Amino acid sequence: MFPTGPSPIYLLLSSLAGCEVILIRLVAKQKNVQIGEVKIQVNGELDPKAFENLEIFSGFQTIEVQLKLECEADDKIIQEIVDLAEKTCPITNMFGTHPKIKFTSKWERLSKSNQDEKQN
Repeated sequence: MFPTGPSPIYLLLSSLAGCEVILIRLVAKQKNVQIGEVKIQVNGELDPKAFENLEIFSGFQTIEVQLKLECEADDKIIQEIVDLAEKTCPITNMFGTHPKIKFTSKWERLSKSNQDEKQN
């Protein structure tokens, strides 16, 4: 019988998302920057052949983090917040320093007008 709980892979990516959001809020607070809504999406790519062939690297090939932040600060300050959060996140560090994993992170501003459109 197979386990019926959440996939360990999804839990790992969820841990990365949670860690980044917590640290973005913490760093922003330390810099006296107001952060409103934060949306994050984390995608990871594995080579499915690795589960059949033990010679193939079984870890993530790529991990991509996409952030949407509601914030009035200028882009430079937001980038500093995101960079420092990722630098101090132990989960990000585990992925970002691995030589076989291509780790990317992008952010965009989440405007109030985008939220208003989604509510209507």
